[in-house]
Amino acid sequence: MQALANFNIPVVFPEYEAATIHASVNIGRTSPSEISEISLTGPAPISHLRIQGAINAMDQARVEQILISTAARFAMLETTVTSGVRGTIRCYSESPQGGFAAGARICAGDIVVDFFAGRKPTPRFPAFVEHICAELRRVFVERIMVVKI
Repeated sequence: MQALANFNIPVVFPEYEAATIHASVNIGRTSPSEISEISLTGPAPISHLRIQGAINAMDQARVEQILISTAARFAMLETTVTSGVRGTIRCYSESPQGGFAAGARICAGDIVVDFFAGRKPTPRFPAFVEHICAELRRVFVERIMVVKI
């Protein structure tokens, strides 16, 4: 005999603010229990920041310096050379195998700083994003536009 149980579990992840895990579990006597479906809903994490009208060399240098100092603080690897993204200013990754990453690029007259949580986000990712966001907000104040996916 098998049964399907559905669960909605409220959770809090720093990068999601608040969320709910929706899980469907098959429960049976002859076979082990298994999760057949799981999804996460809630406010989305920051996908990227856009610094409006930041195509001059001074703005690019400021963004680059923030990324360099944050990457050093979090012991990130520079991956700028392997970035295939057009207009890349700087890119960093958590490890050679991937992990979380961030990079800055020029896009349509703005500088865009992208964040990628990776396949298995680590507890360091929210702190990394928050540090970069705080530094960019301090420097660029009203020109910052936060985009959540």
